[in-house]
Amino acid sequence: MTVKQIDVAQEQVTAANVSIYTAPTSANFESASITYANCVNVGTVDTDLTINLVQVSGSAAVTNQYLPPTTIYAGSANPLTPIVGATLKAGDFINSIGSLASNLNLKITVREIYTDA
Repeated sequence: MTVKQIDVAQEQVTAANVSIYTAPTSANFESASITYANCVNVGTVDTDLTINLVQVSGSAAVTNQYLPPTTIYAGSANPLTPIVGATLKAGDFINSIGSLASNLNLKITVREIYTDA
C-alpha cells in the first residue's frame, strides 16, 4: 500500500463554484480521505463558504453539500471539522464557493491510498 498526502490550497476562494480537487482514476487507486481542512477570512467582511463533495460524473448541488453555507467571520479562521474524515472514491471531486470573491483562503489535506499491485 502506498499513501500520499496531497495539499489543496485555494487562495482567494472565488464566488463561482470551482473544482479544487479530483480523486485519481488510476487502476491502483483505492480511496482518498480529507484529513485536514481550514479556512481563513483575510477580508474585512464576513463571508460564507460552501463545500460540495461530488460523486464522479455529478455536479455540485444542494444534495451534495457537505459544508452548507458557513460564515467565516472577518479576520478569523474556521477548522471546517464537518468535512474532515470524508472519503472520496475514484473520480469524486471537491468544489468550493465563497459568497464574496477573494476574502477566503482555503486549505485541505487529502490522504490518497493506492494498492502496490
